[in-house]
Amino acid sequence: MRYRIAEEDVLFEEYQDETIMANLNIGAYYTLDLVGSDFLRALILAPNIEIAESWLHSLYPDQAEHMKRHLATFIDDCMEEQLLIAHDEGEADPDLPVPQALQASTDVFGPPVLTKYMDIEDVLKFDPVHEVEPEHGWPTLADDKV
Repeated sequence: MRYRIAEEDVLFEEYQDETIMANLNIGAYYTLDLVGSDFLRALILAPNIEIAESWLHSLYPDQAEHMKRHLATFIDDCMEEQLLIAHDEGEADPDLPVPQALQASTDVFGPPVLTKYMDIEDVLKFDPVHEVEPEHGWPTLADDKV
């Protein structure tokens, strides 16, 4: 199985410390932490799920025994939120090297985190520079702005 972003309905942008996705069909937006960004990148670059898992093993070798479960959970979460579309896998060399675009974004591994926000209209109304919680950043509003 191979996966791609549901491009007709989903916008996404990668930043230095997270990936932001928006599902225009349901009006929700999502943030992915650094590990989640690596998982997403592996899924959309790899010709099949086995290669994606292999690449993630090479990025996070200490997590090999848990990687399959983390990847399955991540895929299930993204599919449930209609962020990814499954399609036929491509023919691929099982020894396909990890692409340069896929490098570990962090030295600290944790299960990938996909956080969903349904308050997109409210969030777009506040000033992301001056009205956010400094410790947590966008999209967490400062207590006095809620």
